[in-house]
Amino acid sequence: MRNKIQNLTNMKKQTFFIATLWALWATCLHAQELIPYRKGDKWGFCTPDKKMVVQPKYDVAWSFSKGLARVKLNGKYFYIKIFPDGKIVEYYEK
Repeated sequence: MRNKIQNLTNMKKQTFFIATLWALWATCLHAQELIPYRKGDKWGFCTPDKKMVVQPKYDVAWSFSKGLARVKLNGKYFYIKIFPDGKIVEYYEK
């Protein structure tokens, strides 16, 4: 009985690990497909086929690397991460 419980626990851990890796891979793949796009004097991000994902609002934008892109807005630098569902999370530098 104890072995069955341990096996079940190990399977849950493995499933969680695989799901986490898949989510990270999908996020990085999505973000790395995006390229900085300039309209006027503002920057946003679009796909290589010019589908707008983030409307131009940043003063400066750099390409994605490891799922993050550095941007500047109103004199402040920070990183953004864009999830496949379109949610944008901002990570500010201290």
